[in-house]
Amino acid sequence: MPSSATHPAPFRSLMLHLSHIDSFTIPPAVTSEEQITAAHCLLIIEQGEGTIYLNHHYYTFQPDNCYLLQPSSSYQFDNGDSQSIRYTCIYFEAFKRVEGKAAAPYLESLIKDLIELPAPPISEFHELLFELKDANRQTGNFGALQQQLYFQELFLFLMAQPLQQQSLGKASMVDKTLRYLDQFYMEQITVKALASMAEMPPWQYTSLFKERTGKRPLDYLAELRIERSKKWLIESDEPLRDIAERVGFKDEYYYSRRFRQISGVAPRQYALSMKGSDIVMDWQGHRVCIPPAPERIIFYGEALGDMLALGLAPVGCSLYDASQELISALELPLPDVGKPFNDQLASALDPDLIISTNGDQDYAKMSAVAPTLSYNSWAPLGERLSTLGKWLNREREAVQWLESYQSGLNQMWRELCGDIRPGESATVLIYHRGRRLFVMGSIGLAVSLYHPQGFKPVAKVQDMLDAGRAYKEIAEHKVQQYAGDRLFMLVPDRSDSRAAMDQLLASPAWNAIPAVRNGYVYLIDSKWNSGDGYTSEKLLHYLPELLRQA
Repeated sequence: MPSSATHPAPFRSLMLHLSHIDSFTIPPAVTSEEQITAAHCLLIIEQGEGTIYLNHHYYTFQPDNCYLLQPSSSYQFDNGDSQSIRYTCIYFEAFKRVEGKAAAPYLESLIKDLIELPAPPISEFHELLFELKDANRQTGNFGALQQQLYFQELFLFLMAQPLQQQSLGKASMVDKTLRYLDQFYMEQITVKALASMAEMPPWQYTSLFKERTGKRPLDYLAELRIERSKKWLIESDEPLRDIAERVGFKDEYYYSRRFRQISGVAPRQYALSMKGSDIVMDWQGHRVCIPPAPERIIFYGEALGDMLALGLAPVGCSLYDASQELISALELPLPDVGKPFNDQLASALDPDLIISTNGDQDYAKMSAVAPTLSYNSWAPLGERLSTLGKWLNREREAVQWLESYQSGLNQMWRELCGDIRPGESATVLIYHRGRRLFVMGSIGLAVSLYHPQGFKPVAKVQDMLDAGRAYKEIAEHKVQQYAGDRLFMLVPDRSDSRAAMDQLLASPAWNAIPAVRNGYVYLIDSKWNSGDGYTSEKLLHYLPELLRQA
């Protein structure tokens, strides 16, 4: 077995060069301005605790945490503690050597899907960091050489653990073998070898594997091989013997028997029934063979209302991600497939397609149940409905719905032209995950408000829209900088977030905002912040009523 197959950066051909080092301090109770990295960066926390927003994800940090950022990464600190945050950014450039050509800048992630680095041995880490900083203060050629050497040593020290995966927990080690199976399923694989890779005895590995996937390792492997073989059955006329060997089965008769057990039909029957199927590329780059007109669809994640807009109802969903109003609109009980995804509940629904907004999370489990498409719920509404229409043989319905919706949206704003002033601005705010205040940008309610005939975004929100940013966390004392002529405050469900909102609404700073003094504040149920097709259509009736309130 290969020792590792999870690190796409070509380290053998990369050259790293230290650019410069900067240290920063953030005072207590301050949310920093968002920063964009111009080069690769090692961001190292030296003092303080809090949360950091990195490329649309939140991380909790403490001293000695390290983050590896590629060029054009964004980060923003939220310091809610009484202690200052101090951190250092070590900026460096990466160049890829190509035989016969000049080295070219390498701007991709050095380690795929890895931003937060495992905690290093503290004493050695502090010593290396001190030496690098000390060399940074020296001048002349010798000092510059020392800087580069200390940087290379520190970088290698920090990268050793993720590259060797020494500090992964047992659950992560099982995930490591899942990734291995996904890539090397065609190899001759034993439970003993997988357990060895996970650094645990076979009995413990089998137990953890079943807890993680709901299946024993070899059963999971057989289903994975069967799923991979379906592509070859549909796209080629190779003998079953060759297809069986290609996916890891030595015996075509055992392959056929397992295929029938798992799929309910023989391999060739499956191929004949699927020849009319479509092969599509989803958001995550998966090439998926789907039925020409899927009928039993599980929709997993957000934006369930997009299916309703096309006149379709799923056979199951994650009730955790669906609002009660959407569930009620279906007028029929909707089976829950769990959160996280429960493959046994999903299999019982006998789906012919799964649509997931969770990216690659649980994708292997889902695709073992039925063909699975990753759906980008963050994409603009028109793009989403067009994609869904193509997948579900509802292109005409998607075009008609979008034309009707756009016409209704334009008509709504024409009718409201006497209720808002030309150039009047608006801002959408929400407290989420406790006392954390967010400004909405390119998703949810804000999309409907920022219409050519509707409200304008203030300058700081326009910057978010220009950057394609869906939302942004801000400090409470900066709310005046983002406040438009009208304020739409989404009322959160969580009690701690609701308490934080109530406290802000009672504060002198809030009541000093012109929109508040003029009575242009709207408290709205957070369900209206969904940008799905069903909710967007309902907003056409709700917004006029809301804006005409005294």
